[in-house]
Amino acid sequence: MRRRILIIWELGAGYGHLQTFPDLAEALQALGHEVMFAVRDVAAAEVVLGSRGFRVLQAPIWVNPKVRQPPTPSFPEVLLRYGYDNPTALLGLAKAWRELFGLLQPDLILANYSPTALLASRGLSIPRLSFGTGFECPPPVEPIPSLMPWEKVAPAKLIELERKALDGANEVLRGLGEPPMTQLSDQFQTDETLLCTLPVLDAYSQHRPKDAHYWGPRLYAAGGT
Repeated sequence: MRRRILIIWELGAGYGHLQTFPDLAEALQALGHEVMFAVRDVAAAEVVLGSRGFRVLQAPIWVNPKVRQPPTPSFPEVLLRYGYDNPTALLGLAKAWRELFGLLQPDLILANYSPTALLASRGLSIPRLSFGTGFECPPPVEPIPSLMPWEKVAPAKLIELERKALDGANEVLRGLGEPPMTQLSDQFQTDETLLCTLPVLDAYSQHRPKDAHYWGPRLYAAGGT
């Protein structure tokens, strides 16, 4: 049966995310499905996908991220840099994602590093799969562990950042008429998580469910010198 599949990408930069898309999309297309994209960077997408004939749309994105700061060991702090400390504005972004889903009517969403899209899709009757490296797919624990275990990050600091991000996310859910989450990691739990990495390269490997399956890294050597 022909299905409409939407592949989305919200955060990150460069070609690393996009380069994981073409063979996946072409394999789905070969099975008879319609594949569409909503991506952060449509200019970069033109380089990677432009000659392949897929429908590519601009994804709703946070336009003023607080990125000129030191690297953070906390995934929740990444979210706070992309609007989770401003629930009113973040609600506008979530509503834009819902409008996009309503317009495209996908039968399946494949999400790569798209936290706000996943937040916006909660409560909708659309199957969702997330895929990416371990960093992009936080495990179902509270608090979300540090990404830099070699840094002496106080547990209380991780909890403080997580609660702040959770409060922002739950304010958005209330605005969408959806029930709140009990912990931030609920936001990233989809029908299936495809971990495209190796356990030794996964910052969260010790915190994954025992049945977590690693599909292996998606490496591309076609570009560059």
